[in-house]
Amino acid sequence: PWHGKSPPQILRAALDKQRRPEVAPDCEAPPAVLEIMQRAGSPEPETRPDFDEVVAILDGLCVPPATPPVPNAAAEDAPGGMGTLGQAVDATVSAFSAMGSLDEDSAIIRICDEIDSLPWNASGDLLSRLATEFPTHALATAAVAHAHARGRGGVREDKERADQEYAKVTVAELRDIAEKGNKHAQFHLGRMVDLGLGGVAKDQAEAV
Repeated sequence: PWHGKSPPQILRAALDKQRRPEVAPDCEAPPAVLEIMQRAGSPEPETRPDFDEVVAILDGLCVPPATPPVPNAAAEDAPGGMGTLGQAVDATVSAFSAMGSLDEDSAIIRICDEIDSLPWNASGDLLSRLATEFPTHALATAAVAHAHARGRGGVREDKERADQEYAKVTVAELRDIAEKGNKHAQFHLGRMVDLGLGGVAKDQAEAV
């Protein structure tokens, strides 16, 4: 309803006349995106999707990126040829170790990619690896905290435990990874800022 209106006219329509945004009839967005737009414009707050729900819906629409080859790994060790996802992660960690230095960011991002490709309750082994092998890394800690918050990977939903894990996250480190464009860091940082987790100041504008 805003086409052709000035900002003051839009403000008056929204405040005085309770007009809400409407999706254009010829909008060619995917059905799931249309639903988000329609619900987000609802006058009823409880109908509007929250941050987690929007991210989950949009993430489900994404086409997984092609996995890059593992440095110095044999062809049979390449991710696409593995019998199990955990072996692909092993190959990455082993390859970096053989080069003399383990790139923690790359290994953790790879594990997070593998977790995302698994059904919700089937990622427990990889979440355990994050918790045991990278206990102080911000992205690994945030992923483990989210698992406890949402009951992922066979982990029982436990808000108290999730809060304890979020409190361990080095926010500056997580923000640095997010600013480099990593989707996992962006999601976890956005969730922490949206809900005020881990001592982070709640800021929904920044979360979006």
